[in-house]
Amino acid sequence: MAKAWEVAGLGPDVPLGRCARLILETRFREMMSYREGTLLGADIEQLHSMRVSSRRLRSAMRNFRDCFDPEAMRHHSDRMREIAATLGTVRDLDVRIDWYEDLLARAAPAERAGVRHLIRVARRDRRIARVPLDAMLVQLDSDRYADSFLAFVWKES
Repeated sequence: MAKAWEVAGLGPDVPLGRCARLILETRFREMMSYREGTLLGADIEQLHSMRVSSRRLRSAMRNFRDCFDPEAMRHHSDRMREIAATLGTVRDLDVRIDWYEDLLARAAPAERAGVRHLIRVARRDRRIARVPLDAMLVQLDSDRYADSFLAFVWKES
C-alpha cells in the first residue's frame, strides 16, 4: 500500500476552506495516479493503492463536506462511492486468490484439487469483475471526470 501523499500548503494561518480544497485535490490526484496501473491490471498493488486512496478521499470529503456546495458534494460523494465499490470488488477477489494460493502451498495432497478449483473460480470471477472496473476507468477519462472534480473542489461556495 502506498503512503498517503503529503498535502502542501497547509498551516494554522490558512483558512479552513483552502485547506479543505488542498486536501481534496491532493487525495484525488493521489487516487488517480494509480488509474493507469489499475487499468493495465498487471500489478494488483496498483489497484490496492487506488482503492486505499479512494477511501482517504472519501474520508476527507466527509470531514470537509460543510465547506462545499451540498448538492455538488452529494454528486461527487456518490461517484466516489461507486469508484470505491468497483475497486473493492476486484480487490476482494485479489485477496481471496492470494489466500487460496497460500492455502494450496500448505494443503494436504487430497485437498489440493479442491483448492485449485477454488482458485480457478476466483480468477474467473476476477476476470468478470474487471469488466465493469475497466469500463469505469475508461469512462472517467471520457467524462473528463478529473476536470469536473477539480472544478468542484476549487469553486467557491
